[in-house]
Amino acid sequence: MTVFDDLWPAENYRMMDLVSQAGFDVSDWENFKGGARKAATNPKYCYEWVFVEDEKIIVNLWYEELSKDKSSVRSTLAPLSHPSNKRGIRKLRARRMYHALTYCYEFGILPRVIILRRSERNAGSVGAKQLDNSVWTVTLFNREKGEFTLERGRHNTPIGVTDPDLAQFREGEVRYAFVKHRSRERELRRRKIENFIREHGHVFCEVPSCGFDFHATYGEIGKDYAHVHHLTPLSQVPDVGVSNNIKDLQVVCPNCHAMIHIGGECRPIESLISRKGNGDVF
Repeated sequence: MTVFDDLWPAENYRMMDLVSQAGFDVSDWENFKGGARKAATNPKYCYEWVFVEDEKIIVNLWYEELSKDKSSVRSTLAPLSHPSNKRGIRKLRARRMYHALTYCYEFGILPRVIILRRSERNAGSVGAKQLDNSVWTVTLFNREKGEFTLERGRHNTPIGVTDPDLAQFREGEVRYAFVKHRSRERELRRRKIENFIREHGHVFCEVPSCGFDFHATYGEIGKDYAHVHHLTPLSQVPDVGVSNNIKDLQVVCPNCHAMIHIGGECRPIESLISRKGNGDVF
């Protein structure tokens, strides 16, 4: 048998058990009218496509949509563009998956994967599912198409330019600067967000007339999520003189972050959104 054959789910394990097996806390599953006895059927969780806990992520993939070659098994996903994901709860789940996979790509998180097999009697339902024993890597992200490629195993991949600050680096500086930025940015972001929560109680965009809150819009998947904007673009800071002062950082949403830097500029957040407009950038 091949690795691809081994991924074929033979048993329809409960989703809660698979999530727990991956090391996630499932104690909240019992907090609904069914209680502890029916925790595994909690509709808030049991039909989800992605699970996030701190920096751990689990993604559901269909076995029938996996592809293989001699060296790898992969899956290509475009959750927001699928016609059936345009409304209702499927739209919300697609957004959660999109943001989780974006986070994996931007910060090098290696997600775990639950493989689902379609029912032979009803192709729209799950016939079996199992937790893969390997991590996966988000190796490609086409932002224009909203399309991700996941490959089984741990892979060394090019670092994608998804942060406007990073897009300004010159060719030749890119790889070294990106690697250094990735480790520095992660710690700075964590400290900035923690301080922001202590001061304000939750995370929201600091741009006046915006205030976008991922948690309020997307639920648990958006909790404590935001971009962190450098008042001085990293491309303008000498490598030996980078400041780690979180006062040099601002909490912003991705839309405002893009507008701050569009055209290679670094605009102040105070005048970013015109008071003459309606201030609705989403």
